[in-house]
Amino acid sequence: DVQSLRDTSRFLRTNQLFYNGALSSKVNVREFIASNASAFLCNFIIKDGKFGLAPAVPTTAEGEISTGVVQIKMYFNAGNILEDTFQLEYLTAEERRPFKAVVRYRKEFENRLPEERTVTVSSADHQNDNVPIETFDLTQFCTSHHHAAMAGKYFIGLRLLVSHTVQFSTTASGLNLAPGDYIKVETEAS
Repeated sequence: DVQSLRDTSRFLRTNQLFYNGALSSKVNVREFIASNASAFLCNFIIKDGKFGLAPAVPTTAEGEISTGVVQIKMYFNAGNILEDTFQLEYLTAEERRPFKAVVRYRKEFENRLPEERTVTVSSADHQNDNVPIETFDLTQFCTSHHHAAMAGKYFIGLRLLVSHTVQFSTTASGLNLAPGDYIKVETEAS
């Protein structure tokens, strides 16, 4: 999906998220993008049968990370969710446990060998020493403190904000959704 790649390129350039590494052997492009996308705050998508890449965070038209209200593309409720298809699954306590992120990256110098550096990122609520540490190795392609810190913030944000997943079926009529669009689901619970 060439347009999604262009839009994502704007996002990556604006936020200075670059791949600075070598591909020393043959690699499957689908596997490569899917395994590295999250370190660049992106999602690998398949749209209309074409591979693509989309920012995993809300963005402005200029490619900046949007801090405003998220634009909801479609609402789902009992009126447009097919009966008995709605499934709600909460993540386990282990998957939601707060942590400090230690992100490893390479610091490069002119006419010298690179050095490995780390940046530690934690949320404001979890800065004490009792919070477990998780390490993320981006040394194969990350050469910027800024990039490493943004990736660490993204990984922590996922843990803090994602608590469950939903799955449901709906009718195809009237849908105008694409991968990466934001939806809102409202259900009644007994």
